[in-house]
Amino acid sequence: MTKFTKFLPFFIIYISIHSVIFPQNGWLQVTSGTSDVLLGVVMADQSTGFICGVNGRIMRTINGGANWTSLATGTTRFLRSISDAGSGNIYSAGELGIILKTTNNGTNWMTLNSGTNNTFVHIDMFDDNNGTAVGLSGTISRTVNGGADWQLQSGGVNAELTGVFFTDANTGYISGFVGLILKTINGGANWSSLQSNVSSDLRAICFADANTGI
Repeated sequence: MTKFTKFLPFFIIYISIHSVIFPQNGWLQVTSGTSDVLLGVVMADQSTGFICGVNGRIMRTINGGANWTSLATGTTRFLRSISDAGSGNIYSAGELGIILKTTNNGTNWMTLNSGTNNTFVHIDMFDDNNGTAVGLSGTISRTVNGGADWQLQSGGVNAELTGVFFTDANTGYISGFVGLILKTINGGANWSSLQSNVSSDLRAICFADANTGI
């Protein structure tokens, strides 16, 4: 399963601030079982998925969203984003630079040293070695060894960075406020600004293949 299709399983989850997954035309409404604000979602496959939110909340489904179970994360910081690296390895990032990792599908979580206290808004793990987290004040942090070490990178901006997506281990894109889009072709050693032709805040970025993205 490709990274893109993980975002498009047999159903798509939309999380509202009321912690209910709402239907649109043809969508099935399911209840998360918590009143906490939920902020991020990822599906590892058609059955197993994770949602994250405030108060260190991470929940897991193993039956395609029919039921959700809260997991012990060891933190009360809010978690803005969650990413699947494959083989039971899941990462979540959020408030004050926190990055969590599990290697057993959420049974146990460890806190990683991200190298910053700036809040992360999004994390993307291309695989279990290579990943990038982005957030407030232009923060970019990169790992190439499965989260054991994180190196801060410079995108040359101070805007809030809202989304990150890598199409391979070296080529990645970042979205941000005021129409910001950044691109790297060397794993984040250098980032260049692309013309988005909009001045609105961009909240996410995703690619279907090396050339096609939204």
